[in-house]
Amino acid sequence: MIEQAAQIRLRLAGMDRKFMEAGGMVEHDSRVYLAWSNSLSRLMRQLGTQGPPPRAPTLTNYLAEKSQAA
Repeated sequence: MIEQAAQIRLRLAGMDRKFMEAGGMVEHDSRVYLAWSNSLSRLMRQLGTQGPPPRAPTLTNYLAEKSQAA
């Protein structure tokens, strides 16, 4: 699965370069890109990758929540 994810990511990078050089994408290319992107997301989820951990609240947010609860 890791190899598949790497191959899809390389294909997406190639398409990104193609889109930048061409100044846009045609409808077929956008569908292919979306399909590969979704496949990559599913593979990454299956591999157990997660997004970044949630950020701790700032002091301002923490104090605001405390004042609303009181």
